[in-house]
Amino acid sequence: MKRSDLALILMRLLLFFAILETNPAASKFVYHDVCLEENKPATLYCDIEGSSLTNFEWIQYDDKQFNWSKRNFSTISHMNETYVVMTLEIANVTSGYIGMRYKCSGDAGDSKRRTESAEYRLWTFNEEKSNQNVRAVGKDRIYLKISQVNFIADSLYFLYTGDSSIHCVIEYLANGTTQWQYATSYSWKEIPSYHVIHGLQEETTYMIKDTISNGNEALDEFKRATTLERDIEYVPVITVLKVTESSIAIEWTAPPPELEGYISLYKAWIQDGLIAGWQRVGEESVLSHVFHELHVYSTYNIRVEACSIDECRNKYPSTTMTGVTTEFADVVNPAFTPNVSVNESTNDSITIKWNAPGDSYEGPAIHYYHPILSTPYYADNSVFLNRTTTFYTFVKLRQDVEFQIQVAACGKYRMNCGDPSVPIEVRMPVGMQVIVSNQLRVHTTAYGPSTERNPTKMSKLLEKIAST
Repeated sequence: MKRSDLALILMRLLLFFAILETNPAASKFVYHDVCLEENKPATLYCDIEGSSLTNFEWIQYDDKQFNWSKRNFSTISHMNETYVVMTLEIANVTSGYIGMRYKCSGDAGDSKRRTESAEYRLWTFNEEKSNQNVRAVGKDRIYLKISQVNFIADSLYFLYTGDSSIHCVIEYLANGTTQWQYATSYSWKEIPSYHVIHGLQEETTYMIKDTISNGNEALDEFKRATTLERDIEYVPVITVLKVTESSIAIEWTAPPPELEGYISLYKAWIQDGLIAGWQRVGEESVLSHVFHELHVYSTYNIRVEACSIDECRNKYPSTTMTGVTTEFADVVNPAFTPNVSVNESTNDSITIKWNAPGDSYEGPAIHYYHPILSTPYYADNSVFLNRTTTFYTFVKLRQDVEFQIQVAACGKYRMNCGDPSVPIEVRMPVGMQVIVSNQLRVHTTAYGPSTERNPTKMSKLLEKIAST
């Protein structure tokens, strides 16, 4: 090789390394968007890479002068020979920060050539929905509802979310510390529905960072969450809905809003009062369960346990309900059918009334009345009322629609009901008087055979209830 060729190669190598020292692409990303929560304090981060970095400066774009100007108001939070992170504290993020652009820079190497970071651009988001997606669910854990790559500021779409090369990393930082901790990572093709960060300190504020990268582009989303002083209390309260000779239907109260999403599964146990040991018979994602294949006139104990979404790592048990007995229908279903009539009406409401049983009634006790309004085209409207109530008003009814109204008397378990009343057919014409009629036909109701009932959608609804 000629000496001149060797000199040319050496000059090109020197030029190449000089470009590396002055090129903004020396940072990991060339384009970097940052999403901050409005009306909250925030910390801006800016990182640069290079050898022997010194003389650091913060550079902000001046929208009025249309140029970059130096600002010496940043601090160094982490540094080694080739990597520096500069930070800037903002007391309150307002909408005025939207679109703000900044960089950080430093002198690199013996030549002291200026090295700049990528350009950062700021955006803000509202806290309301992000509070649902990032929240403390105990004194030592924070729940992340993910389901999409930009789950913190989900109204912002800076990256092509359909790109299979997108990668996400979630980290967290305790208040007063400088070392980010890894939580989880995933690609666009395998986005998890949730993640729970465990092992945190109680009553401590943590910064959650979601970094979404796609090649040389990146989006950082930041959200604060503070762990609680104590765990959230939730004790499911069990209610028996219905008993038959071989089944018991139950429901239980929902968790508080703070645990919504974090609790995903419920386990139900039943125990025969004469047999030791619990038999777990069901797992549900809803707030109800039906125990089948039970013994007639047997007494049972029941309990429910709510489980957290992270493989039931945290459990929320109910108290035990005791003394629930399976019984035949004629023992628990009232043997009384109310007579129902329309008391008054407007162009969008109907008030109905019904009679209570006389003093001579000797059937199972009535604890509830169950008015039900149905129509072929819309959702049914029903309610359970105390036994002392003998009227009810259905409101916000659609005009020019035909409804059917029935009332059933129910026992101590509100879905143990007797025969429903004769259906009242009501039509709500526009600008006309309400039309009311009773139609009687022979058919079998949900609560037993009858010779004065109309085979309506209401009966089908009651049959569905009775079959639970």
